[in-house]
Amino acid sequence: MSDLPNIILIVLDTVRADRLSCYGHHLPTTPNLDRLARESVLYRQATAPACWTLPSHASLFTGLYPSEHGAETTTMPPPPVPTLAELLRDAGYATIALCRNPWMGRATELQRGFEDCPEVWVRPKLPLPARLLTRARNVLGLAETGARETTELVMDRIRRAHEPYFLFVNYMDVHPPSRHTSPFLPPRIGRMEAFVGRLRHISQTKRGKQWDALVSGSPRSLDLLNRMYDNDLHYLDANLGRLFDFLGEAGRAERTLLIVTSDHGENLGEHNLLWHFFSLHDTLLRVPLIARWPGAIPGAALVDAQVQLTDILPTLAARLGIETLPALSSGPRPHLDLFDLDALSRSESPAYAEHQVPPILDKWAARSTKYDFEPLRRDLRAVRTVSHKYIEASRGEPSLFDLTEDPGETTNLIHSRAEVAGSLAAELHAWASAPRARHRQAAESADEDLVSQRLQELGYL
Repeated sequence: MSDLPNIILIVLDTVRADRLSCYGHHLPTTPNLDRLARESVLYRQATAPACWTLPSHASLFTGLYPSEHGAETTTMPPPPVPTLAELLRDAGYATIALCRNPWMGRATELQRGFEDCPEVWVRPKLPLPARLLTRARNVLGLAETGARETTELVMDRIRRAHEPYFLFVNYMDVHPPSRHTSPFLPPRIGRMEAFVGRLRHISQTKRGKQWDALVSGSPRSLDLLNRMYDNDLHYLDANLGRLFDFLGEAGRAERTLLIVTSDHGENLGEHNLLWHFFSLHDTLLRVPLIARWPGAIPGAALVDAQVQLTDILPTLAARLGIETLPALSSGPRPHLDLFDLDALSRSESPAYAEHQVPPILDKWAARSTKYDFEPLRRDLRAVRTVSHKYIEASRGEPSLFDLTEDPGETTNLIHSRAEVAGSLAAELHAWASAPRARHRQAAESADEDLVSQRLQELGYL
């Protein structure tokens, strides 16, 4: 048997950290992830370098920022930029991706390096009775959104895989539109009102009218949207529990490095925003990060240092003795070893994030005509420390937030704390102007028809 550990990297698409009970949510949304966290390292200040799927996954797979890899609206950078899957494949790993997210395909090349990457998001053409049954389950809030089937596929691949293997899994169950009912309902909202509200939410999303709900909706409708999100997360967590139990019962857990994280969060009415895109607030950037590697890293440990998804690839490469590109260690922010807890306890390294105006803005603006999208038509970049975040826009005033006193980022302190703002602005400009390898020009434009198809499959259009 190989001395190399099996590696399972799970991305909980669209899951923000503050909605997990092990991250302090007031509802018991994630009992199985809580159980995992009690025997793992939990990173309390983990962030994504982008606020939506494509650039965030590209950063996860390359260790580069969006302005370096260029995959904001284009494909992954071509060789010689290696992906995590390519590095592990060349090191002797069997590489497998089971992903419900249709961005994982040839349109973006996020699948590069995976030897086994079935398009599990493709839904077979069902006969009429089966389609009617599926529609009825959706209406009743009993839909299978993929977690059960994905978990079955994961367990099957693990049974058959040659060790060591690298298994990447993306669960899409929390991505809107919401499909599940119970166990959580907002106070003073009955099941019938919740039922009608969920149907309205699904209809608005399918018609591209969800943003109008921010204008014409009510606090009750936003309360319901938040509870629907919690219900979807609870459903996903139940299926993760099945996977964790399987790993233990099959004797695999002790020789597996398991990492659970997310690519970005979700706006649920905060900052007058929905979905992802258009902001670099913690509702989108702060993600869960939990790592378990028996015998190699401590269990039941909490890390308060500022870490990022871009730290995952270099950490794995260093621990497994794999060479990476020099570009991974350039720039003013050196990558952190996520498993060196002593060094992390002394780290003061900040995190950075970027966002370009996505093409989806014009499409949403054409459909949600009551909502004013014009203020969102700007690029963003941010620097985040454990205590503060500074956000700079290509137009409009910058923002400064005290994350300790104001974790919801509701009060802009740009004028009242000019010294802090100036220091973080200088840090952000130094990072942005640092000499780094950039691969934007080398990347090819993604196939627009395929991208449009992806957006429709995900409910954006």
